[in-house]
Amino acid sequence: MPVRPAPPVAAPDTCCAVPEWTGFYVGVHGGGWGHTSFEPSESFSIVGIPILPLVGPGPGVSTSGGVFGFQSGHNWQWGPVVGGLEIDFSGADIKGTDNFSAVPTIAGVPIPGLTANFTRDIKIEELASARGRLGY
Repeated sequence: MPVRPAPPVAAPDTCCAVPEWTGFYVGVHGGGWGHTSFEPSESFSIVGIPILPLVGPGPGVSTSGGVFGFQSGHNWQWGPVVGGLEIDFSGADIKGTDNFSAVPTIAGVPIPGLTANFTRDIKIEELASARGRLGY
């Protein structure tokens, strides 16, 4: 009688395989909207006496425009630990304008009948950053 061959041995399950994160990468990004707010703490003074605190500059400036750029980096993996470096750069044309009024004061006392009008322009032309990472 012929003898059956033994069944093949199955490969062990790899239930907890660690993904490979080592390598170089590059990407692009874009966008273009925003909102900038200001604290009402700006002031002008003469000889240390505040003469014009800017109170009530409004809720802030809504900006519009576009931003487009790239990011690039490299990761290294040592077992379950991953470290890396990344840089990015964006060219932008994001702008906004805010008009507001404030009441001038001398030493905290409002000057009756006077109002100062201001225009604040916001413009972002470029953004860049560099960062490191470390994770487990």
